[in-house]
Amino acid sequence: MSNHISQEDWILFCNGEMTLPEKMPILRHCAECPECRALMDAANDLRFAAARSESTSEIGNFMDEQAYRAVAGKNGPQAVSGTKGYLSFRLESTENGYCFADEDPAADGFGNRYAMNRSTDGRQFLEDAGALSLQITGSRLLLQFNDPEAVATAQLILDGSEPPAVTLGSETSLDLPPDGFCELEITFEEA
Repeated sequence: MSNHISQEDWILFCNGEMTLPEKMPILRHCAECPECRALMDAANDLRFAAARSESTSEIGNFMDEQAYRAVAGKNGPQAVSGTKGYLSFRLESTENGYCFADEDPAADGFGNRYAMNRSTDGRQFLEDAGALSLQITGSRLLLQFNDPEAVATAQLILDGSEPPAVTLGSETSLDLPPDGFCELEITFEEA
């Protein structure tokens, strides 16, 4: 995707009317383009505000086409982007050891800038631009983080318990539990 994302594509993307293969060029472009990444963050801020509004009042859903046009800078002011976000990955223990669940990671805010790709064996997630990689080796999870624009912490969430979060350096290793399921949550903050 050489140009910026079109208004029509933003609307389809934000309304959930695109398939994953249709979303991938947009996610890749946002990983490389600060302007479009800021628009994606603003759209996520709107989505969060709309969900919060629905749960706290009777205003209703205002995430319509006009709201997304405003986010894209058309027919309205551009929203201010938040600086925080997260990525969340589910891990499963199998007969052959741990692997990542066969699903896309959950992402919000700053976490949407990372286009994560799962390996076919389920033991790795690699980010398109090389800013983040996750690899399961035996009973350890190795995280490599190389993004000067962000500060991140990682935390394994186990059946109801949450060990302390660890600040990510260029290489960080976490011990996986002996068996069961766990979730890796990476929380981002702009540097």
